Amino acid sequence: MTNSTASFLHAASTLTDPISCSISGIVSAYGPLHGGAIDLAYKGFEEVGTPENVPTLINDVKAKKQRLFGYGHRIYKTTDPRAKYIRAMMDEHNELMEQNPLLRIALEVDRVANSDEYFTSRNLKANADLYGCFLYTAMGFETDIIIAMASLSRTAGVMAHWREAMHQSPMLWRPLQVFTGSAAQ
Repeated sequence: MTNSTASFLHAASTLTDPISCSISGIVSAYGPLHGGAIDLAYKGFEEVGTPENVPTLINDVKAKKQRLFGYGHRIYKTTDPRAKYIRAMMDEHNELMEQNPLLRIALEVDRVANSDEYFTSRNLKANADLYGCFLYTAMGFETDIIIAMASLSRTAGVMAHWREAMHQSPMLWRPLQVFTGSAAQ
């Protein structure tokens, strides 16, 4: 379960309406370690500028000077299955994809990282964020709305979760916390 879905269901456990639950999920999804990564990947390609600058980016990532959004995943330790479908859609609509010069940078990042021992030894592969942003821009969406579009694509799934939760006995989600401070307080 994704972080944003868990946030959505956490809010739903209070028996609030689905719009309020959605707000909770969207706020969670906006973070850079979740849905916000798609925007940061795109902005990262803009900063790189040209495919010739990709080796510098890769070296900075390996030196931990910079993060590479769109690569690696906390759950998928091989290629993100969503990335495979996105690549297939990109290939199907190649004429739209080629209009974005940043795509060449993303392709070069993927090519270089796939052949670099640092990435291969850690099983770091492309995730949905590496190429997902290009589908939205190819459809004519401005980059500022990519996160919102990615969140919108999850709506049917989280609403199904909400409906399922509402048909069960209410159970308020309460995270367990363990106090680790000084006992002398």
